[in-house]
Amino acid sequence: MEASIDLPDGLVRVKGLCWIAGREDQAITMSYAGTETSLEVTGRWIARFSEERKEAYRQGQPDLA
Repeated sequence: MEASIDLPDGLVRVKGLCWIAGREDQAITMSYAGTETSLEVTGRWIARFSEERKEAYRQGQPDLA
């Protein structure tokens, strides 16, 4: 995935999930360190699942109860 990202000066490191307009179904992991930036699709947002799939997912994740 390619993207133009304008990050603030002095920023040292970024890592985590982000939401990107136009890719609403995809959970994206962004990493930035020094001169290296990467964006990677790492899954789907649970909120975009059907109600049946959300329930099945929650049943398999007891910590989300």
